[in-house]
Amino acid sequence: MLTGRLAGRVDARLLVAITTLSVLSVVITVRLEDAGFVRTPFSGHLGWVPMVNLTVILVAMAVAARLLVGDIVRAVAEARQRDDRLLAANREMEARSAELERFTYVVSHDLKSPLVTIRGFLGYVERDAREGDVDRLAADVDRIRGATERMGRLLDDLLELSRTGRIDRPARDVPLLEVVREARGLVEGRLGARGVRVEVEGPLAAVHGDPQRLVELLQNLLDNAAKFMGEQSDPRIWIGGRPTDGGLVQTFVRDNGIGIAPEHCERVFEVFHRLDPSQEGTGLGLALARRIVEGHGGRIWAESGGPGLGTTFLFTLPAARGSLAG
Repeated sequence: MLTGRLAGRVDARLLVAITTLSVLSVVITVRLEDAGFVRTPFSGHLGWVPMVNLTVILVAMAVAARLLVGDIVRAVAEARQRDDRLLAANREMEARSAELERFTYVVSHDLKSPLVTIRGFLGYVERDAREGDVDRLAADVDRIRGATERMGRLLDDLLELSRTGRIDRPARDVPLLEVVREARGLVEGRLGARGVRVEVEGPLAAVHGDPQRLVELLQNLLDNAAKFMGEQSDPRIWIGGRPTDGGLVQTFVRDNGIGIAPEHCERVFEVFHRLDPSQEGTGLGLALARRIVEGHGGRIWAESGGPGLGTTFLFTLPAARGSLAG
């Protein structure tokens, strides 16, 4: 783009320079001839008409040169844009291919694990039934039930991941405080079990989006914060935000949990990425959060001072457009 503008200015100046020099050369020649200092081949009854014709030809050539240079510059710029788009598409394809490879490996692993559990405990169930050990039978059935529930959560999350990024319902203005309240209600069980307190700092702005997807976004962030509190004696989550330039609203979800090493702050959003494999969950929560935010035209990122220093997740969403704005 910059090269095109620079080339445009250069060839425009070239046109002006040629035109100016041509006109000045005619005027100077005529003046010198009238003063008797020079005698041109065009003197006589023709006067300086040939010089005027020559000037017109030179100006026409300059205009043609300018048009030609302009066409070349545009063609080069378009070729560069096509190359940039192709390069971006190739990078996107490579990223998707890597994600698909990881997806295939992790799904096969995460689905195989509960299947192995089910297969093994079915043998125990058969043994318990033959021996009439009701208590042990109930425990084995609970193990099988837990394994099937884990498979169900994984499949549900995969289905949600495939849908997320598309806004199927009409977007509308939504007060973020209502979104936070609803999301908090959905994860109240985990928050209560771990004694996590949630505090809203200052008024929350209204945004424009799909209310259901936004609730899922906050639900995932709250659930993630509660899950990684570690041994914190006073686990807390703070939610706040402020308007930003460009018609966006920035919101944060900050916790005082186990924190993240700075080099992992971007990787936590990768599909199936789990910093601690021993933790429960499918590793899809933050990937879903990113898909939701990006589906609304915003971005999400994580900040942390390191292990033990808590984590802050920040995201931007379009500001409300109607009566809820401001």
